[in-house]
Amino acid sequence: MDDTALMSQVDQLLAPYRTETGWAVEVEDIIELLKQDTPVLQRLDRLEEHASMAADYAKRARAKAQQLTRRADFARSVMQAILEAIPLKKLERPTYTASLVKAPQHAIPTDESQIPEEFWKRVLDGRKLLSALRQGPVDGAELSNQQMTLRIVRGRLSTDTIEPDTETTDE
Repeated sequence: MDDTALMSQVDQLLAPYRTETGWAVEVEDIIELLKQDTPVLQRLDRLEEHASMAADYAKRARAKAQQLTRRADFARSVMQAILEAIPLKKLERPTYTASLVKAPQHAIPTDESQIPEEFWKRVLDGRKLLSALRQGPVDGAELSNQQMTLRIVRGRLSTDTIEPDTETTDE
C-alpha cells in the first residue's frame, strides 16, 4: 500500500468524526477507534519494526567497522615492523607495493599556556548556553520552539496504549 492510499484510509477512518469546529466526538472515542487493528496501525507496526531493525543493523555495522579498522591497523603495524626488521625500504609484490616513507610532521604542544591566541579556536559550549537560556535571556541567543519528535520504546506492553495529545487536540 502506498502512502497516498494509507493517508486516504486515515482520512476515511476519521472523516465521520470531524466538523468545521473540531471533533464531533470525544478524543477518547477516537482513541478507541484507533485501537482497532486497522491497516493504519498495521502499517505503523511495520514501520516501527523496520526502523528498529535498521537501527540495530547500523549499530552492528558501526561495531564491525571499528573491529575491521583495528584489524587493518594491526596488519599494517605488523607489515611495518617486518619491513623495518629486514630492513627493507620497499617491497614490490604482484598485488601491492609496500614502502617505508617518512610521515608528515605534526605539532606537539608542550606548554599550552605559552601558545599564542592566534592558534586557538573558540568553540561555543551549546549545553552551557542552553542551560543559561533556560534560566533567562542571553544576548545573541534564544531558545528554539519545541519541535515534535518520535520516541519509540522497544518492548511490548501487555495491552495497546494510545494517549491523546492534550496540547494539540481540537475541543
